[in-house]
Amino acid sequence: MSSELTFEQRKSQWLGHAQRLMDVALEIVGQCDKFDTEKGSQDPKVIALALLSRSLGHFRGVPRLLDLGLIVEARTLTRCIFENLFMQGGLAEGGDAFVKQMVEDAARSRQSRGNWVLSWLEVQNSKSPHEDGLRQTMGLLRARYPKARAINYADATKGCSIKDAYLWYKQLSSDSAHPSLEALTRYITRQGDGSLLLTVEAEVTEKDILDTIEWSCQALMGVIVGANQIAGPVKAGVKLSGLFDEFLHLAGVASSAIAPPN
Repeated sequence: MSSELTFEQRKSQWLGHAQRLMDVALEIVGQCDKFDTEKGSQDPKVIALALLSRSLGHFRGVPRLLDLGLIVEARTLTRCIFENLFMQGGLAEGGDAFVKQMVEDAARSRQSRGNWVLSWLEVQNSKSPHEDGLRQTMGLLRARYPKARAINYADATKGCSIKDAYLWYKQLSSDSAHPSLEALTRYITRQGDGSLLLTVEAEVTEKDILDTIEWSCQALMGVIVGANQIAGPVKAGVKLSGLFDEFLHLAGVASSAIAPPN
C-alpha cells in the first residue's frame, strides 16, 4: 500500500473491504439454505453458519465502536471473532468429532457453573426450592459426561491452517479484553512534569484503528472460508479468492504469510 495515503484514505479502503466481506458472507448464508439435515443443531453445517452469523454481528459492531472512540471494546469484539474462527477451524478439521468436543465443552461449563451454585447454596440460611432439581441435573450430567473437557483454543489450533491466528488472539487478550497492566496503560499517561494523568477514555492511535479493522477482517475472512467449506461450497464462495488478494494488498503483504502483531 502506498505510504502517501492519508489515515482517512487507508481507513476508507479497509472499511470498503469490510463491507465487501460482509456482502459475500451474507450471500453464502443465503445460498446455504436448502440443505437437509437429520442432526439438528449439532450438524456441522448448521454450526458453521451459526458461527458465521455470530461473527457478522461482532464484525458490524467493530467500526461503530471505533467511531465512538471505544478502541478497547472494538478490539475485544475482534478477539471474539478470532474465537469464532478457532471453533470454525476445529469444525472444518474435525467435523462430527469436533461437534462432540463442543457438546462436552458445553457440559463441562454447565458442570462448573452448577457446582459453583451448589457451593453457594450450601452457605445460605435457607434451602432453595431449586436445589434438589439442580443436584439431580448435576448428577445426570456427571453420569452422561464423566470426563467432559473444555475446549482449549491453543490446542484446537495446533497443526491446523489457522494456528498463527492464535498470536493475534493473545495480543488482543492482553491489550484489551483482559484487565491486564498492558490494557490499563491505555487509561494512564505520564505528563511532561512526571505526573500521571488518568482518563476515563482509553488512548487510541490511528495505528490502533487501522490494525483493529485489519485484524477483524482477517478473522472474519477465515470464518467465511470455513463456512463455505463446511456448509457449501456455494457459488458466492468463488469471490473469496479475490477478497483474499485484496486483503493482502491492503495489508501490504506480498504473500499469504502474514506477520504477527508486535
